[in-house]
Amino acid sequence: MNRCRWAQWLLIGCVFIILEACVASSARRDYQIRPGSGKGLVVVSFSQPNDGIDWWYRDLANAKDHIIVTADVVGHPLVRYGGTILYPIELRSGDYEFFGWTALTGSSLSPTPGYNYSEDGFAIKFQCVPDQVTYIGNLQLDLVSESKFTLRVRDMHETDIAELVKAYRHIRPSAVRVQLMERLVVQPDSSAQ
Repeated sequence: MNRCRWAQWLLIGCVFIILEACVASSARRDYQIRPGSGKGLVVVSFSQPNDGIDWWYRDLANAKDHIIVTADVVGHPLVRYGGTILYPIELRSGDYEFFGWTALTGSSLSPTPGYNYSEDGFAIKFQCVPDQVTYIGNLQLDLVSESKFTLRVRDMHETDIAELVKAYRHIRPSAVRVQLMERLVVQPDSSAQ
């Protein structure tokens, strides 16, 4: 292998490692709470116009950004029912917020792929409680017109928790606490390409 090819593979590997560190993985199907770990399981669901939407959230203690990928990706076992994607994620205890979303439009293989993204600021706060499973609600993103979106928080805990316990055999409905996200600023969302 020549030097140029080797450097190219090294660069690709580094980019993959960096992206993997920022992308949040959904919990494994055999997930169990580990008492004393300082972590909890946060359960959120998404209702959105298409699969390829990535949701951005941050840990408020250290302002580190993370991405939830709702497209089918190897190693990210998604729970789907109807038009909803259920996403349980293990996090360190603390305060967090959703603050953005992005969506690929067209093909990622085109010379200039298009993206929709949240332009108007929003902050939807939630909390992870150690040693507990916390349902925080459903984020519903609706396409209002060609490039206008609305975002709202819905309480779908009865349906979402029923789907959660079907997919995660170690989680019992009685162990799930409901603490809905706090919607601080939500405005009609526009997109750009």
